Amino acid sequence: MAEKFPPPHPTDNYSPKKKKGRPSNLSGVRERTVEILRRIAPDAPARMTTEELAKLMGIKADSVRHSLCTRGHYAGLVPIRLPNGRLLWQLTA
Repeated sequence: MAEKFPPPHPTDNYSPKKKKGRPSNLSGVRERTVEILRRIAPDAPARMTTEELAKLMGIKADSVRHSLCTRGHYAGLVPIRLPNGRLLWQLTA
């Protein structure tokens, strides 16, 4: 006698949504972000730490790090990772 299995549950065929990765066109977002930052602080250095960027943007440094970990960028900006593990964010277009 063949085994009878219960009908599948509607969520059994659930496939999770793809993670939101880095958008394909970050250059436009990056250019706008750099333009806004240059208006806010024209004398800001070309490269800055995560803490300096967060202070300039008026947010917490952990928010910048969280965005980098989940999206791969923060407002279109992608940092340079130094050999010691620190991040440098470039504000040049």
